[in-house]
Amino acid sequence: MKTTCKLSKQHSQNLNQLVTVYQIVSYQIYFLNLINKDSFYAKK
Repeated sequence: MKTTCKLSKQHSQNLNQLVTVYQIVSYQIYFLNLINKDSFYAKK
């Protein structure tokens, strides 16, 4: 039982890391889109 508990704990930690990375990447894409929009309108 102890090993399965340890495995599930490690698994949840990995999931949390994945979620964190996903959030960071989506924020970066969001800000890049904002910057691109601003420069696009500035050219006009």
